[in-house]
Amino acid sequence: MIRRVVVYILACVLFLACSTESDEAKLQQFVVTSVTALHEGDIDTYLQAVDYGSELDTLHEQLLRQMLSRYVDNVSRFGGLELVEANMCTINNDSVASVGYVLMFKDGTRESRIAQLARLADGWKIVEGL
Repeated sequence: MIRRVVVYILACVLFLACSTESDEAKLQQFVVTSVTALHEGDIDTYLQAVDYGSELDTLHEQLLRQMLSRYVDNVSRFGGLELVEANMCTINNDSVASVGYVLMFKDGTRESRIAQLARLADGWKIVEGL
């Protein structure tokens, strides 16, 4: 657990320190890091990257963690996660963006997805609805 937190903090520092990297590349890396964390079972890291529209109360957070845990368990039927690869980023304005990415699983299954992001007071967040 501590190792994952250290890796996440290091990734965030590197993410913020790369001033020569484009905003699009930074958002793509943010999504790849967050989605990878979820698929590896690091729900805490994933939840830090996501905005659910309001503060989660304890009950909703517990239910959300249960749902995410079930999702992580279902990833095993694909043999686990092989790779997450971002393939596009569109920043619509200073506060809204979309990042396309592909999940590649060890059994050869591929899924294309799009993450919607919003820039909030504490930085970019993946927007998810409850």
